[in-house]
Amino acid sequence: MSLNPFTEVKDYPSMRTKLGLFTFFWFLGGILVLQNTIPGVARVLAMVPAKTKVVEVEFGVATVVIAFALAAVAYVAKLHDRVSDLFGIRARFDVNEILKPSALATGTPLSPSQIQKLRAKRLDLMGPVFYKFASSGKPIIDPHYITMALTQWSWYWVVIELNVVVGLVAIALLFASQFVWLSAALAWLVLSFLLLQPSEPTVPSTHFSRSNRLSPTRSALRRYPGFSVHYSVKGHIIKSENAAKPSMQASAYLCRWLSAQDPVRSAVDYGCGKLRYSGMLAAICRSLTLVDSSIQLDRSLLFDGTRTTVRAKAAATWPGCRVLSIEEFTISARRYDFILCANVLSAIPAAKARAIVLANTRSHLTLSGQALFVSQYRNSYFKEVIASGRAKVIDGGWLLHSARGWFYYGLLGPADLKRLIVRAGLVVKDCWSHDGSAYALCSGA
Repeated sequence: MSLNPFTEVKDYPSMRTKLGLFTFFWFLGGILVLQNTIPGVARVLAMVPAKTKVVEVEFGVATVVIAFALAAVAYVAKLHDRVSDLFGIRARFDVNEILKPSALATGTPLSPSQIQKLRAKRLDLMGPVFYKFASSGKPIIDPHYITMALTQWSWYWVVIELNVVVGLVAIALLFASQFVWLSAALAWLVLSFLLLQPSEPTVPSTHFSRSNRLSPTRSALRRYPGFSVHYSVKGHIIKSENAAKPSMQASAYLCRWLSAQDPVRSAVDYGCGKLRYSGMLAAICRSLTLVDSSIQLDRSLLFDGTRTTVRAKAAATWPGCRVLSIEEFTISARRYDFILCANVLSAIPAAKARAIVLANTRSHLTLSGQALFVSQYRNSYFKEVIASGRAKVIDGGWLLHSARGWFYYGLLGPADLKRLIVRAGLVVKDCWSHDGSAYALCSGA
């Protein structure tokens, strides 16, 4: 077992060794701060004048012994586990990063009661769902991904145990009225709290999802129609990415509606297509995320006379904008204040694929977040196409053949749209129609 704290972590025992070493140095530093700020501590430690060296630096023997004793207690008690239990860190991670994405990948939208059951049976489910494939003992997936995850996890817990030490030092400084050092300790705790917020996975779950050998989740994602965007309807292949329209065909009403909304911290354009409404969202949020299929995000498209991809166009237009495939969005833990899903459900002919869009939306909303679903169900062009005989009318919509292949248009009016949303567990706050399009504003709970 290596005592080098910067070596890669390959199993749980080596991670605990790393934590123990760092925690020893955290306690050593904390005692030094107290020794140099609180006279009483300095007098007590001076009662043992002997010195010793730690990594070529001289310390008082009493200081080293106390730090070692405290670190040993933390090691035996598994301090990181106790902190995790107190604040529910691992419980949230297991549910949000592993169990919920695995359920969604099978095409199962989760109701609030089912999510509660996941939380209640988390320990029973983690074995067959995750550890069976990703245990450091006998992993089925590439061991390289296990090492990457454990190494990153270990740094997370190193900072968590540092915060425990800083918190204890801060309490001592408070009682000693050492407000300058107390302010520094509190500033560190606030900063680390903000940095450690789980807006993104704190371990490389995306690395796991990209591994071809992660059997349960990745293979399900590839098979499931909600992540495909290609569908077979009555013997015809529907490529839904071809339904994306350019920004010049954006709805003026929807643009006005978006621009009239209060600014939010974060927003998502789910099914961003050719970025028809992305600019309007960027104007009302501080953090914009674009979501679509990998095919749509990476294929060459025409923007303002220049051929480029959605990823490249977004990076050039809105620096800092996040662009995620549907798979990446599904396994992400980040939640958003507003999600726009405009003319996405009406382009999907598969009921399960629609369900995954709705479940994805609900699971990524903040407690006060809102989502707007839009579906065009009536205009003069629709009537002309149906009258021409070029369209095949099917249940809930129609198929149209063109030079680019077959298209599907689902006719989801206000009542149909509301019924789909409610069935997915979302709460409809308002539902209306305007100029042949249905609008439904909803929340996650």
